[in-house]
Amino acid sequence: MNPSTQGWITKLQLASESFFNNSKNWDEHEFYDYLLNAGFIYGTNISCINTELKTELNYTQEELAKLNLVYALMHVCKSKSAGTTNTSEIEQIISFYTQITSNSKKNFGVSLASKNHALNLETIIHNRVQPKGSLLQKNFSKLLTNAMLFADVICFQIWLKQPEKLNQLAIELEGVLINLVYLAIQEKTELGKYEELIMKLLLSSLRYEKRNQNKMCAFDEVNFKILDDYSIKKYAIDLICMAIYSDELIEVSESEFVFQLALKIDLATNEVQSSIEYLQKFVTEYKSEIAYFNAKNPLQNFYSRTQRNTQVLLRRNKKRLTQEIMESKELFILLKASTNRDLSLTEKQKVKEQLFDIFKSIPSLAIFALPGGGVLLPIIIRFIPKLLPSSFNENNKFN
Repeated sequence: MNPSTQGWITKLQLASESFFNNSKNWDEHEFYDYLLNAGFIYGTNISCINTELKTELNYTQEELAKLNLVYALMHVCKSKSAGTTNTSEIEQIISFYTQITSNSKKNFGVSLASKNHALNLETIIHNRVQPKGSLLQKNFSKLLTNAMLFADVICFQIWLKQPEKLNQLAIELEGVLINLVYLAIQEKTELGKYEELIMKLLLSSLRYEKRNQNKMCAFDEVNFKILDDYSIKKYAIDLICMAIYSDELIEVSESEFVFQLALKIDLATNEVQSSIEYLQKFVTEYKSEIAYFNAKNPLQNFYSRTQRNTQVLLRRNKKRLTQEIMESKELFILLKASTNRDLSLTEKQKVKEQLFDIFKSIPSLAIFALPGGGVLLPIIIRFIPKLLPSSFNENNKFN
């Protein structure tokens, strides 16, 4: 099951019957903890909440975010609507996003004419997880946009019970969460450019109400009533902890703010301590995967993530790629030569043209042949010999 290709949601349903049967027994705390442990709450997905899912693919963070969002929404739907068919669950999720989009500044692709509900939902989920904008901007805004995905899950829970309250709830919940993150960041002794970046991207990711820093409420003016159950309270604390930990330090004033908030929303002190300790553990283990910890060198961070994503796509198509390269004597010789010397401009152009022809013939690699794909060519040329070592060392086949 590949969340980057068409038809994955139908496959997810077929492969997940056991998961959904087991998850029906989760209470609110267990459901939240599964999403937290997967990194979904932080916007840095490092695993799938369906630990039984078998795959040979090395999922990207974006693919894991898609999987976890769909699993979370379907879990909520199945828990609230016993006996509902899979098709009806998909239709309910689409109806939810249709209503929420009608009041949003951003469209998630819900105005689709296709009669295939699963494919329509795939488009919605893709657009929800993948923010628009320049490639470099996407690299940072994904973290913050995807950290707000749990708000979709919360709103969906409310929508299933009281659909007429959805639009106002979505506006208020998003506004309160962003407001609290803003107030927490202001507690820092010295605001750096990375904190400013976080705040800027948070404000730009607002879907329902355009805000600037001048429209933020003071702590005592925040509508805390909307944080009315365990998951929402815990989510607010975890979201704030993630934002203030951008410098890998929680100052006394920041800690006091978090505990003051917990007191205000009636969340136990040990829950706050647990949030802080788990975040520190998560960052220690997955720091290299979290975008804003690499913000000191955005170009290097962008290059590293692009390199990883490129390698994932090439590995997934290794068999077909090997076949195509082996059938092209000139391309094989040039790629082999590139491991020992720099290719001339003429040779590089030949490699580019022949690789692009191959990419066009393999649907999942066609993205490399699009305008701008040439910037990835050095990454591809360096990686192919590592991907196909036996082919490049097997008695110098064409020499």
